[in-house]
Amino acid sequence: MKMLQFPKEVLLKKRKRALSEFASEAEWKDTLLTNLTKLLERNPKMYRSYGPYWWGIKRLLCEGGYAGFENVIDPNQDYMIVYSTPADMITAAVVYSEVRGGSLGATTMHDWYARDGNALAAFTYLLRDYELEALIYKDA
Repeated sequence: MKMLQFPKEVLLKKRKRALSEFASEAEWKDTLLTNLTKLLERNPKMYRSYGPYWWGIKRLLCEGGYAGFENVIDPNQDYMIVYSTPADMITAAVVYSEVRGGSLGATTMHDWYARDGNALAAFTYLLRDYELEALIYKDA
């Protein structure tokens, strides 16, 4: 089963607008991942707003040394959404979070669609990153 992705045109348009404010794609990527790290430090629950894109974002955060995560990636979910570049992954995650309403979309349940052969199947995706969930309830 392959999860549906945002059309390439949507990502290019969004990224082009965002990149206009930065000197390079690398600077843009670094700024977004740095800001996301700060956001997650203040409010770890926000990881939920990225839904099925979270695992790709977490991988970028871990590989880049942005956050002190233990690099615990759910092996059963990580393969579902794959983009060829980090820029596409980040853009898709940001678009998804915006569509979900940012903090209003910070829930573990996400309605999603996937293609299974020629059929389109709707399902509820449950996002659960136990490392981040432990941070959420650490001070509770």
